[in-house]
Parts: sequence; C-alpha cells; structure tokens
Amino acid sequence: METNILLETHPYFITKKIVDMYSSQIKFTFSKYIYIPQTTIDSRINFDIDGNEFSWQKLKELINSLKKGQELSLTSRISFANGKIFHIPMIDFYTNNFEDIINSLLENLTNEILDNLYIFNSGNSFHAYSTYLLNENDWIKFMARLLLLNKPLNNCIVDYRWIGHRLLAGYSSLRWSCNTEKSKSYPTLIYSPNRNQKCGLSEPVQ
Repeated sequence: METNILLETHPYFITKKIVDMYSSQIKFTFSKYIYIPQTTIDSRINFDIDGNEFSWQKLKELINSLKKGQELSLTSRISFANGKIFHIPMIDFYTNNFEDIINSLLENLTNEILDNLYIFNSGNSFHAYSTYLLNENDWIKFMARLLLLNKPLNNCIVDYRWIGHRLLAGYSSLRWSCNTEKSKSYPTLIYSPNRNQKCGLSEPVQ
C-alpha cells in the first residue's frame, strides 16, 4: 500500500508534541479496526507503542501492515511509567461548518484544551485533538460536555454516536489511515492554536 501522507499535516505530530511536553516514558495505544456501521460492535485490535520508539517510519509500517478493510487509529489512552492513565481529548465533528465548530468550542471548552487544540480534515469529517491531557474522570466529563455542543433544534456539532461508542469502549479513537472505500483521504491539518504551547495535566504525574 502506498502511503502518500505528509509529516507536517498528519496528526502524527500530536504524539511528538505530547512526548516533548510530558515524558518519553509513556505508551500510546493504537487500534487496527474494521468499521461496522449502525452497530455497537467494536471490531478492533489494540496495541501499545512506547513514546520514545514511535516514529514516522513506524507509522508508515503500521499503515502498510493493514489488511483489507482495516484502518489504523490513535486512541486517547496514554499510560505513564508510574501506572497512571491519561487521555488525549479528541473530537469527531458531525458538521463541516467550521465557524459553527469554533464558536461552539469557544463557548463550551476550557482554555487549557483550546490553547492546545488542533483540527484536521479527515475527508469524511473534521477531527480535533488537544495535547492537554486529562485524567480518566475528567475525560468522561469532557465527553459529556461534547454532547452539550449539540443544542436543541440546531444542526449537530459533534457525532453523538461516536461519543456513545467511545464511552462504551472507555477511550476515544480517531482514524489515521486511508485504507477503505469509506475513507476519502488521510487526515490533514487545517487549524492549530495561535498561542504558545502550554503543558498541563488535570492531576500531577509523578
């Protein structure tokens, strides 16, 4: 499989920023999954990769190893060397109205998440990642807050079915590959924070 992806615009760089901001002694969790629409079945294989071992070459190897019908995703789950678990805030948007997205985020999300937020066009929808990590309790609250972005009688901002699937699984997950007919393209960066990067956790990591 040919991997025509660009280092500068693919969400790969999110993992590098997290390593630089927090620690190389962490493990990222990835998934190889098969999308099954209109079902609660989550057909995926999860695996961990050490933060100091994950590279651009490794990403391309993972994408090239996908079987027919499989996609690769990064999950929100990060394991620290001390055993603590944190999550990358992720969002799968339903609307493609960028102005509605930005206005809703500004009204409902904390500055710590917004100041470290990156938005990508996946070809099918917009995806967002923040490098401001959350503990598990705060991640659940974050996912609940995403539901509140969808106001009554208005167009949906976020994909509420995605939120339901991810809460059931206990982690978020967003596609990084382009290996099926449903996937129109690799995710490409379209928005990054204007301010300086900040490092913050919702509880200290010792």
